[in-house]
Amino acid sequence: MQASRIENRKQKATDRVRPISDPFSRMAYQLVVVEQRRPLASVAKSLELSPRELRARLIGRAPFTPREINSLLRVIPDERLVHALLSDTPFAASRPPQLVEASEERGLAADTASAIENMAKAVSILQDRSDTDPGGQRRIALNCLDRAQAVLERVLARLEAA
Repeated sequence: MQASRIENRKQKATDRVRPISDPFSRMAYQLVVVEQRRPLASVAKSLELSPRELRARLIGRAPFTPREINSLLRVIPDERLVHALLSDTPFAASRPPQLVEASEERGLAADTASAIENMAKAVSILQDRSDTDPGGQRRIALNCLDRAQAVLERVLARLEAA
């Protein structure tokens, strides 16, 4: 009789435990609880949540708000969180390109090469992301092209002055 009560309690406990279905919550749980990238209390404080509220989000009982997602990505800057957030969407995460700066100490060839690199980055961005993110990625591409144009104008001025 005693053994059946214990088994019954165990069964009820396992019935209450639901697998985390949200990929973002599952990855956040992995990083905070399993890998312990930062202490749970510290992460909760950064997200302006109590540890209890954070646990509820990590196990999928409550959803993360957009502000909390943004804060969590700042507190734990792990690419896996971004990939989990974008799973099941047509979007893919990418880092903004590192723009190549021209400098006065560099020669004409180096400045021209930096302009070409910036143009190549812009072309790559436009080819890869033109259908999925018309706004954000195009702004980055435009920034790359603006820098390339400025460098090429300086190169042209130096060539004409020589």
